[in-house]
Amino acid sequence: MSARRNDSNEVLSLSEVQNIELDIMQQLHLFCERENLVYCMAYGTLLGAARHQGFIPWDNDIDIIMPRPDFQQLLRLIKEKEIAHNIDCLHYTNDYTYHYQVIRVCDKRTTVNPEYIREQPSRMGVWVDIFPADGVPSSWKDRPFDQLRLLYYKWVQLADIYAIPMRNIPNKTIKGYISNIIKNLVHFLSPGKNNIHEYKVDQFASVFSYKDYDHVADTIERQKPNWLTHTDFDERILMKFEKYDFYAPKDWAGYLTRYYGNYMQLPPEEKRMTHDIHAQWR
Repeated sequence: MSARRNDSNEVLSLSEVQNIELDIMQQLHLFCERENLVYCMAYGTLLGAARHQGFIPWDNDIDIIMPRPDFQQLLRLIKEKEIAHNIDCLHYTNDYTYHYQVIRVCDKRTTVNPEYIREQPSRMGVWVDIFPADGVPSSWKDRPFDQLRLLYYKWVQLADIYAIPMRNIPNKTIKGYISNIIKNLVHFLSPGKNNIHEYKVDQFASVFSYKDYDHVADTIERQKPNWLTHTDFDERILMKFEKYDFYAPKDWAGYLTRYYGNYMQLPPEEKRMTHDIHAQWR
């Protein structure tokens, strides 16, 4: 791993976080190649590859997406072997203090403590996120009750995750206080004990099998126009990302256009936001 270690307790800089994430992603890429697992870059990571040939300059996040069968195979594999000696993998099924359906591939040498999350595991470090891709129904007529239950449990899950102490509310706005009161009420009435909300979201998302639908998307943001097709995964291409090449969907331009519109146009400076993760060396 090439990220340089600094033993101070200072918060890691943007460039330090990016370098660590890049190392994680390269190790993950090599692991997927060895194990014949399919993935593609997604969201801002794919946007960065297309527009900047690497990270969006102000971004500190890497996201990839896997077909659900490959995602499930990865979950089985990480119980038996390491991706690399300094990498740990978090999922709601292997840590009850981690509350997401994504597999979070973390650098063991770092620690991250986002103040906007109610609870997070001590094992969490600088990460790369892996999203599962499931089928996307073409209309509400396709298993409408399962779609409604998916939306309900996702809403309850989000309220449960972000029901933070009142002192931690960002910007201390009236809207923030009201939103947090609602979240804490939902958390009180429907606590996600043993990650039951996460399990339910996965259950109702995977009802729409990857292999049975023309359009597929991740289980977290599926309400947005972020769909891909089987061909995007089956005929994926390598795309430059910093000093490495990682996989992108075949129709990466179509994906980015659906999600971002004119994706080559830079957003105004006030909208160039960095994730507030407070990463440090352990």
